[in-house]
Amino acid sequence: MKRILAVLSLLWTCLGIPSLLYAQEPTYLKYTNHSWVDSVYQSLTPRERIAQLLIVPSPSLSNKEKVAELIRKYKVGGVIFFKAKAVEHQEMIHYYRSQAETPLMFALDAEWGIGMRTIEGMSFPYAMTLGAVQEDKWVYEMGKAIGRHMKQLGMHINFGPVVDVNNNPNNPVISYRSFGEDPKKVAELGKQYVRGLQEEGVLAVAKHFPGHGDTSVDSHHDLPVITHQRARLDSVELYPFRQLVDAGVGGVMSAHLQLPAIDDTPHQAASLSKKILNILREDLQFKGLVFTDGIHMKGITKHRSAGEAHAEALIAGNDVVEFTREVEDALIAIEKAIKEGRLTSRDIEEKCRKVLAFKYWAERPAQVKIQEELLSEQHLIQQLNSSKDKALNRKLSEGAITMLRNVDNRLPIQEIAGKRIAVVSIGSDTLTTFQKMAAKYTQVDFLNIGTSFSSEKQSLLLDTLKSYDHILVGIHDLFMSPKVKEIVVNLNEGKQRIPTHPFGITEEVKQLVEQLSQNDKVILTVFANPYALNVFQGIAQSKALLMTYQDTPLMQEIAAQVIFGALPTQGKLPVTVNEHFKVGSGIFTKAIGRLGFADPENVQLDGWALEQLVDSLAMYGLEQRAYPGCQVLVAKEGKVILQKSYGFHTYYGERPVENEDLYDLASVTKVSAPLPAIMKLSGQGVFDMDEPFSRYWKGFQKDPLKRDITFKEVLAHQAGLYPYISYWSQIDKIARWGGLFKQRPFALYPSKQYTVRVGPQLYAHKKLLPQIYKLVNESAVKNRGTYKYSGLSFVLYPEMISSRVGQPFDDYLKETFYGPLGATTLGFNPYELFDCDRIIPTENDIFFRHGQMDGFVHDEAAAVLGGVSGNAGLFSNALDLAKLMQMYLQEGYYGGKQYIAAEVMKEFTSVQFPENDNRRGLGFDKPLLNNETLSSAQAYPCLSASPKSFGHTGFTGTMAWVDPAEKLVFIFLSNRVHPTRDNRRLYKLNIRTEMLEGIYGCHQQTIEGQSYGRD
Repeated sequence: MKRILAVLSLLWTCLGIPSLLYAQEPTYLKYTNHSWVDSVYQSLTPRERIAQLLIVPSPSLSNKEKVAELIRKYKVGGVIFFKAKAVEHQEMIHYYRSQAETPLMFALDAEWGIGMRTIEGMSFPYAMTLGAVQEDKWVYEMGKAIGRHMKQLGMHINFGPVVDVNNNPNNPVISYRSFGEDPKKVAELGKQYVRGLQEEGVLAVAKHFPGHGDTSVDSHHDLPVITHQRARLDSVELYPFRQLVDAGVGGVMSAHLQLPAIDDTPHQAASLSKKILNILREDLQFKGLVFTDGIHMKGITKHRSAGEAHAEALIAGNDVVEFTREVEDALIAIEKAIKEGRLTSRDIEEKCRKVLAFKYWAERPAQVKIQEELLSEQHLIQQLNSSKDKALNRKLSEGAITMLRNVDNRLPIQEIAGKRIAVVSIGSDTLTTFQKMAAKYTQVDFLNIGTSFSSEKQSLLLDTLKSYDHILVGIHDLFMSPKVKEIVVNLNEGKQRIPTHPFGITEEVKQLVEQLSQNDKVILTVFANPYALNVFQGIAQSKALLMTYQDTPLMQEIAAQVIFGALPTQGKLPVTVNEHFKVGSGIFTKAIGRLGFADPENVQLDGWALEQLVDSLAMYGLEQRAYPGCQVLVAKEGKVILQKSYGFHTYYGERPVENEDLYDLASVTKVSAPLPAIMKLSGQGVFDMDEPFSRYWKGFQKDPLKRDITFKEVLAHQAGLYPYISYWSQIDKIARWGGLFKQRPFALYPSKQYTVRVGPQLYAHKKLLPQIYKLVNESAVKNRGTYKYSGLSFVLYPEMISSRVGQPFDDYLKETFYGPLGATTLGFNPYELFDCDRIIPTENDIFFRHGQMDGFVHDEAAAVLGGVSGNAGLFSNALDLAKLMQMYLQEGYYGGKQYIAAEVMKEFTSVQFPENDNRRGLGFDKPLLNNETLSSAQAYPCLSASPKSFGHTGFTGTMAWVDPAEKLVFIFLSNRVHPTRDNRRLYKLNIRTEMLEGIYGCHQQTIEGQSYGRD
């Protein structure tokens, strides 16, 4: 029977016939005859009972006493708050509570979160942005989050959500505040919002009944008119309200608009019409509280006095009048209506009891406890901006971004190596978040242009862009409303008022965007209301177009990540813009494995714990002078969740470390330079790990002890090779071998003979290199088959690899790996490419090069090889190194490209000779074989590292570690050797390994949706 009724109800709803099923009554209504309600009602005078139906505004803290006087004198029912600091809201609520004999209702317009009215409060995406999201459950989570925030301030009522069906592109007041034009989608998202909000004990008020979406007049300024007939209203405008009433929404707000088809009384607003509100009361069977929209809006007061409007509102069927400024006038007008018989005492009693019932429900002990807690300003702001809620905000924004054009699958961009990329921000004279995020993926150039500019400047910009391969254009600084306005711009001759198109689009911006839309290289991103697309002629012909719905820093970050393939596109247009962009439009794309950026909670880590851990250990290292500064990066599940820099370049503290600065990677070079090349060539059949190393390096063929050593043994460090040769200290021996003794091995200046730059003022003879190889070839072999770390072979790999790929080692790495990965700082001899201010200095070399090593490799072996070696020599910042490590984590895949065969990656990162108690992979370091059985002090690299993990450390104080089991990348870069290598505090304090162990422990310990850390 229930199924039959449900089907009939749905059918009748579509036909405009009232529902057969009873609506779910709001919970608080069961208290209307409660003893507490009875006692309070009886204690009120007739005038005070009327005053309970009025909500007065509290504009700011400075008006506190005036509002308190209204509370004391009239016993008004509640207060609505406007823009203020969070601590001011808290203070006002606490004060008003102390002044009230009868509990108050505290209300806030918080459609997209308390940030709408609270300066430090969190703002979630606008409703239209949410309308693009395909996962409705996240709107439920948002409703819960907003409820928590409101409750923390002490609020009882949220005048939201907006469930108007916006189907008028020229709507000046609803527009982006609506979930969209599909009544079913609007209803479903509205239900999710309401459910989340009310589960947290905050009353949701659906607005604006009977539907404000198809208007072109702002009811703040005049009375809009909707001419639709009842059948259309039932199928569109009323549909979401019917659904929300059936679902148990606690409140509904009536709208200031005219519906002649229902009530043709001249200038009769729906909020003052008994005929229209009877649809809500009788047809939709809503029994809960009905609130008016702001009673002083011009849609009302333009045609009647505010006092009379109060009386008419209650007569029509509203329970509470909102935004009462003149309480005395309102009370007089209502009392007059009662005296004249237009309103009865019974009406007032019913409304007052309903209000008191809600107050009893809202003032439950659990609620009061929260409301009475006065937090410090800092603590309150933390509570209102938890890391988990920030992660939810990101999730919603990521789900909304919509791709509208993608001719020939231009997005995401895959090939970035050697490409000239410009990032243009229109509407911003300063660098935008969009531009900064794009720069995290590869080398880009920035161009900015404001909203008003000359034709000459536009021509210059267009000419400049001709030389670029990809042009990323962000359109910023548009109004969210279609209202035509004038903007004031600063020109050379002074300020000038510039007329705009709708959404604040100037003629100059309009023309520029129209020209850019014709450029095949342009990728357009519109950070604005989707209806703004209608202003740009020709934009539908653009080759790539993204819609973000809002111009927030978060949306700018996400847009850049989508363009470079770190994120997919999942959103669909919630409205029809024109014949080119209709509701439901949206091209879905997949991520291509580039690193993204997110909050720790997005990958189930406790953000507060993670930051506290890393901050405390990094700062402890600074305090103990283990290093002057460091960089730390943590990536999980393909997302960078922490990237921070600490301290300074040196102990003098003249320049703080920044995320873009470069560190000397030392031995991390081994797994970052020769190893990717060896792995790739191994997958191509160039190298065979089971073959003798001497097959690829002829210098080992003459030594019978080296001749049969396999490549695998060498890379796994059990070939018995000598650990390390101090080449620079054996220069005399090398020089004698090469016949160079009379010529000197080094010179202070370069020449035809001295071509190898070793340091800032030191050059080596070009004939030194063959003699170094000879020294390696003739080195001793001892205890083959026993694990013994040796870096000896790594000085040979550049030549081995170069001879097989037909180009210099560093060029091959740059073209094959670093460039395509977008790792623009990863490379050798950074002094040739970067400003020295960006390169972190290492040791003050007092025994070889006699100077501060700033941009020159610290390792002496790599130095005498000209800074390009397999054992050391690479420099990078943490992010670019993480890109390489993430490629390893993804089994050789990154950015849509398979760099290294997956089976090769698995082999190289696996333990090769466990039977010899050798933990090593092929080139990679690994955890101890019995790691899980050891104490935390004995374990390496830390107790929680899985057997699948791998990485390497470096002498300068660096570490790169990857754990496929946890999808984790950890990067730690420091210059612990500054000013001397004798500083070994980093090792003694175990900063790197303790930090890594702590990261494993930052998992959220409670289920999703209930853990809010310590924020």
